Parts: sequence; structure tokens; C-alpha cells
Amino acid sequence: MINVSELDPHWNWLARRFESRHFQWVHHSLLGQAVRPAALRGLVAAFRAAWHARQVPQGNALLVAHGPRIGTYLCLASALLCRHVPILVYSFNYTHLPQGWQRRLARWMLPRAHRYVVFSTLEKSLYAQHLHLPAERFEMLPWGVRPPQEAPAADPSPAAPPYICALGSQGRDYATLFRAMKRLPHIPLTAVVNPENVAGLEIPANVTLRTHIPLAEAQRILRQSRFMVLPLAHAQVPCGHVTAVSAMHHSKAMVCTDSVGLHDYAQRNYTALLCPPEDDVHMAQAIERLWNQPALAQRLGANGLRFVQQHCTEDAVVAWFTRYLHTLPSVGACQPA
Repeated sequence: MINVSELDPHWNWLARRFESRHFQWVHHSLLGQAVRPAALRGLVAAFRAAWHARQVPQGNALLVAHGPRIGTYLCLASALLCRHVPILVYSFNYTHLPQGWQRRLARWMLPRAHRYVVFSTLEKSLYAQHLHLPAERFEMLPWGVRPPQEAPAADPSPAAPPYICALGSQGRDYATLFRAMKRLPHIPLTAVVNPENVAGLEIPANVTLRTHIPLAEAQRILRQSRFMVLPLAHAQVPCGHVTAVSAMHHSKAMVCTDSVGLHDYAQRNYTALLCPPEDDVHMAQAIERLWNQPALAQRLGANGLRFVQQHCTEDAVVAWFTRYLHTLPSVGACQPA
């Protein structure tokens, strides 16, 4: 199992969940490489992984690219070094669809991959159409993780409960959220963001910004909040899955932009209240409704927890991956622990 990603070099995906004396897990990371310019690191990691796969006896290796950009590079490297090795492109997600030469390269290379895994139903048709890829090779798998740890972070939160929160950076619309919060001066919001998400925006007095904080601290802010707001840029943003699943694992109700890309998780009046894109009036109304109706927030949070416990766990990913391995000769001999 040869993984290529932008994650920590010591990360190895599902390795600890599988045991086999004849099945080795390897990770080629873009991080920590002394390659200049930095834009070449993905290409270098892909060629190293393909060269590694070339050394493995035929039928005994699987290449896994975590993300479509790395998947494109890996398909290119595989075409030159190890054409016989199947490629799985996992976490196939673009915040912004590729254009120009990047789109042409993806169209040319990605058809070499055996399977593409996306985390929302929308993305199956979105990417198949934009990149001219075989629609039947796309598979939607809900984002699955281990339940979050409940240990408190060391640093105290600057905003004491009760408060609401917003987290994340990809495909977000904090301008609309801040306009909504300006209408609700009695409700405190703690927003965990990247500085570029809020550059040039007017920050209302009831909004506290947190940037560059550890994941454990962000999780604590989420866990101790009343509920979470997930503002997205438009009605087809394929982002927010990770944050939504994390909130539901913490039994948090959500107020979300009504984006088709999030409908697999943010279900209207079941796990979330939905509001139209760029509509600060409706968003403010939804926030105030949940703030004033704790029983409703509790019900939505409980529904969300049931949903993720059934569909969005590491066990669910392991079960899917085991089934996928059995579609591949020889590789399918690996069994989960």
C-alpha cells in the first residue's frame, strides 16, 4: 500500500487497522522535502511512489493518492514507471475547479486511475463532467473519522460560554456570517479561521477571531459552544464536510448555507437549519431561532450524532476499503485487524 499525500510524513492512513505479514504500508509525503520550488514537491513525491511501486512484484501493489492534484501527478508518474499498478484517488475534492493547463493535464492523466472517492453526491457528477472522467469510477463515501477526543486543550478559550462558533477555511463566506452577527449583538461568536478568510471584513464587536491555533483547541471551542454555523460561498460548494462531521460527532446542531455539496450531511430540519447563500437576514433568523430554542438545538445535535455514528466513522472507511481491496487481485488478501 503506497500512499502519497500532503500530510505528516509519519501518517500512514489506515495502516494500524490492517495486519498482514505480506502487506506493507508506505507513505510518501510532500512535507519535509528539500525540493525547490515547492510546487515541484508533489511531482517528486509522485515519482518516488511510482518508482517504489515499480520494485514490487506485479499484482502486489496499490497506489493511493490523497487528493486529485497529487492523483494527477501520480497518474503521470505511473504512466512512465509502473503502468500495471492500480491507482486509487481518495479524497477527490477541489475547493476551486482546475482551469487552463491544470484542467487539461487532469483530463489527460486522471483517466488512468482505477477509482475516485468523493465525500458528497454532488461531486460525482461535478468532477466527471468538468474533467471528462468516467462517471462509473466515482464512488461517494461519507467522510469518516475516529470520534474526537474529549480531553480539554491547555489554552483557555477567550470567549466563555454561552457562545456559538464557526470553523474552517475552504469555500467559506464569512462576510455573510459577520453581517448576520451584526444583527445579533446579544449572541457571541468565536470564529476559528485563517487570516485570509477575514481580510478586509468588518468584524462585529460580538465576534472573537482565533487563528493559527492547535487542532485540540479548535475542537474544544467547538465542543463547548452552543452550536456551529457553517457559512458557504454559494449553492454548490463541495466543502465543509470535515467540519460538519466533526460538529455532529460533538452532538452540535448546525446553521448552514444551503449548498447541494453539503446535503449528504446537513439535512434540513434534521441535522441542521439551512439558509440561502449570501443571505444574512435568513442566517441571522436561523441563528436566533437555535439560540432561543435549546430543545431544538439538542434534537438536531442528537440526530447528527446518530447519523455520524452510523455513516461517518473510521470503521465505515475500513469496511469500504476492505471491500475495495477484494476487487483487486492479490492485494485483497489484506484483512482489517
